[in-house]
Amino acid sequence: MSAGALAFRSHRDAREPAAVRWLPPRDGDPWTRFELTSRGDRVSGRLRQPPDGGPHPWVVVAAPDTTAWPDTPGLAVLTADLPLLGERASPKWTRRLRHCLADGPAGATDEALLHEFRSQAVADLRQLVAVGVGREDLARDRFGFAGTGAGAWVGAALRAAEPGPRAAVLAPGNLAEALCPREDLAASGAELILVEAEAEDRVAQWASCAGPDVRLERAAKDPLETALTILGRALA
Repeated sequence: MSAGALAFRSHRDAREPAAVRWLPPRDGDPWTRFELTSRGDRVSGRLRQPPDGGPHPWVVVAAPDTTAWPDTPGLAVLTADLPLLGERASPKWTRRLRHCLADGPAGATDEALLHEFRSQAVADLRQLVAVGVGREDLARDRFGFAGTGAGAWVGAALRAAEPGPRAAVLAPGNLAEALCPREDLAASGAELILVEAEAEDRVAQWASCAGPDVRLERAAKDPLETALTILGRALA
């Protein structure tokens, strides 16, 4: 199979309620941390909430390598590291995964790695949705999804599998051309908004695969900040 013909089936495993262990707060840390298990993996998640009382609209975010989080007035954020990235990095597989995400798979082993990465990531994100839906201080019916880079790729699959979000804002950046999630982008689901961060990123390719109602936006500065601003308006 050529790289250009690479295709992945949508991940549609049923979401189960998350069994969450909330961790003690850390002095000066705006994030509340928790742990859950997803497909046998231990996932460390984080929740950041506005200081005023809820229930708040909220966003599940997949933004690999983000260290400086933009302010999100009035909006709660749920996030976790994606498989093999951040605190879940693997000495054996992380470098190979990053190469596949940037350049596409070079063979069957790479394709299997990408498939497992996406399946695990979507399962993890659906567990984050379950965490949010289960909290009384978060508005059950007012949430969305934001994904950048590899997070946009798995976010397209999440949108196809998860019926709850009002909107999904994806900024694919310069992911490999072979990773365009055609089936997921064409699927019905939450409002789809694609954010272009650079003139030569993958937004035009992804938009050509999406339905007629896709919205295109240009990132003013940071793609994640733009995505969260869009979602803040959509969920207000």
